[in-house]
Amino acid sequence: MNPYTGEVLGDIKTTSSKFFTTIMGLHRWLLLDRDIGRPITGTAAIIFLLMEITGLILWLPSKLKSWKKWSAWKVGFTIKTDARWKRINHDLHNALGFYTFLLITLMAITGLCFSFEWFRDGVGAVLGTKPFEERKAPSVQSVFAETNPLSLDMIITKANEEFPYKGNLRLSLPKDSIAPVTISKTHTGFIASAGFDRVFLDQYSGNIVKKEPFSEKNFGAQIATQIYALHVGEIFGTFTKIIYFITCLIATSLPVTGTIIWINKLRKKI
Repeated sequence: MNPYTGEVLGDIKTTSSKFFTTIMGLHRWLLLDRDIGRPITGTAAIIFLLMEITGLILWLPSKLKSWKKWSAWKVGFTIKTDARWKRINHDLHNALGFYTFLLITLMAITGLCFSFEWFRDGVGAVLGTKPFEERKAPSVQSVFAETNPLSLDMIITKANEEFPYKGNLRLSLPKDSIAPVTISKTHTGFIASAGFDRVFLDQYSGNIVKKEPFSEKNFGAQIATQIYALHVGEIFGTFTKIIYFITCLIATSLPVTGTIIWINKLRKKI
């Protein structure tokens, strides 16, 4: 909507929007009822974590006395490209699984926050702040309440004065006559932190009701507010999204190479 004339310029009901909404529903709850689909995807994430942990144990040198020898570790880091295809497949599963272990584990753990309330409560107890907890904007009775509210341009100018760096602004308009305007600002750039600064402004005077710089939050609160960014790879902008994309491609290959290893072992038993 044009903020000056009120003209409706369009909506988000586009073909691409519908496509990504469907993909989101498939990823989060398998296009089922949310109360049914979320526990299923959450359980799958738990199984995935168990497979990762057991896989890491299998990746380690089998004998403790060999742990001091680089030759015993080397096979877990390398892919022998001149070997037979079975060995190559094994190395692809072994080495690539190790290199992506930390990130795909992070994706799985943060993904559980979307599926189980008990898991969010546990994470909140550890971090001191519960993820996705909605915080209400502080309400104050403004002495300027009889005047007209500030224009969006003036509010944006005030927010940029409080956080004078290049970034994206997100405004939440007040719900009633006493609620403040909520403005969040995030950095932009190829490598940019997903942490956001936030300020609450009196809708009439522009005075600061409350200010929440990201840098002043404790470590637990910083992590809690970035669970989504950690899950999807937005934690450090486009740079980490590219790394996550490559990691996800590799993670997609692991069930394939793992299944081939399993089939080969079955054939040996037969």
